[in-house]
Amino acid sequence: MGLVNDIFEAATSSQVGDGRGTLFWTDRWLDGCRIRDEFPSLEAVVRPRMLRMRTARDGVHDAWLTDVGPDLGEEAISEFLDLWTWLQGFQLVENVEDSLVWN
Repeated sequence: MGLVNDIFEAATSSQVGDGRGTLFWTDRWLDGCRIRDEFPSLEAVVRPRMLRMRTARDGVHDAWLTDVGPDLGEEAISEFLDLWTWLQGFQLVENVEDSLVWN
């Protein structure tokens, strides 16, 4: 089942509307990328539970800041600042559900 999931994840992205149906860390949604792939050192210090629970909606509203553990190395700090910058200006679309699109 792992290979099927990997293929499905590689072939799809989330089109974010209100951000409630998209996972912040693990879904492919931010400029067609998964945050966990673009910022692996930062993702490594995120509490595992939050990887499976944090929505894009909450993340865009800065809730992701509480997901990151306290012991950040130099690379994780750099990625933290890069992600913060990348998220600035991202706009959710209220009353529009997220949708799955084929890449």
